[in-house]
Amino acid sequence: MTTAKTQRRIAVVSTYLPRRCGLATFAHDLVGALRDAEPNCEVDVIAVGPPNSAFVYPPIVAHALRNTSIASYHAAASFINNGGYDVVSLQFEHGIFGDSHGEVGLEFLRSLRVPVVTTLHSDLDRGFELERRVLRGVVAASDATVAMTDFATQRLIAEFDGPVARIVQVPHGVPDLPYAEPGEWKDRLGLGDRPVVLNFGLLARHKGVATAIEAIAKVRNVYEDVLFVVAGPTSATELAQHGEGFRHSLQDYACRLGLDKHVRFDDKFIVDEELHQLVQACDVLLTPYSHYLQGISGTLSYGLAAGKAVISTPFPYAQEMLSAGAGVLVPFNDAAALAAAITRILGDNALRTKVRHSAHERAQNLLWRRVGARYLSIFDKVQAKGKQ
Repeated sequence: MTTAKTQRRIAVVSTYLPRRCGLATFAHDLVGALRDAEPNCEVDVIAVGPPNSAFVYPPIVAHALRNTSIASYHAAASFINNGGYDVVSLQFEHGIFGDSHGEVGLEFLRSLRVPVVTTLHSDLDRGFELERRVLRGVVAASDATVAMTDFATQRLIAEFDGPVARIVQVPHGVPDLPYAEPGEWKDRLGLGDRPVVLNFGLLARHKGVATAIEAIAKVRNVYEDVLFVVAGPTSATELAQHGEGFRHSLQDYACRLGLDKHVRFDDKFIVDEELHQLVQACDVLLTPYSHYLQGISGTLSYGLAAGKAVISTPFPYAQEMLSAGAGVLVPFNDAAALAAAITRILGDNALRTKVRHSAHERAQNLLWRRVGARYLSIFDKVQAKGKQ
């Protein structure tokens, strides 16, 4: 670790809990991993949020950045540049920096005088040239850029002019969860011995829940007591544009298919122990995203960590994570194929056990304690070189 100072100071720039989004959860977990890997380091969060938000942030948030205010970006940059920080960990995703293209975020990045390690959460296949140009600028302005998959790493180098020496690959972290049979957890949650299929996360149109509901209607023909749990609140974007209309349409669809006793919606934002219990109680975890352009999936990652039988559509992250038998891939928007995969996993104990063990083994390289140590190693290197 660093020798010039007895205590490393890290600024993490990201959305942050209690904001309900995957990036905020990632940042929260990363902060914990950094602290666990280097207990004497000091980590502050610069929380990116919408104007007039009512979030009550925890004490670790040292500064709040209002993402539509140029003055707020200037203030945040000054806070970091004059705050004695050794390194900045910037979580970059198009759309969180005040516009869909990320231009303001790029200008903010360029104004920082502290070494910056940027973790890319954006989909690299976004087709707008402005967004691609911004992403090239982000890579160029960062002292190191973290990609979380082989696919993203190769794309950054080949298509976004990423300097090979400054592109590093670190996987999406996962908690260290035990491999456990679902029966005990079903009892705790009052689920009895029903076959439980789960999808969790922020509800949005691209996540394939309608296809999953259609698939459950077919699975019910074989497993009459099957239960599909859709857990998580509606995404902020969906709420802003359509309110709860999409959720209500899914509920209506389930009722029209006669699934009112087979599909259960829970709109709570669940984390930590409550999420752990729910995931452990399921027999099958679904990530049936509707298109190839999906990026990283925290839901899929968590399923691997718990040693669950994951069935997913073949977006690049799923292809990488579920290879070598760690899960099952089905075509996009194909309810019949999804139903067949669910039915097969539920009905073949040997196959389900094999998939689950492969998933849990695959997750051991993704544990947050290892990811945190990897980030600290990257911080060491950029600190040694100084701001480029």
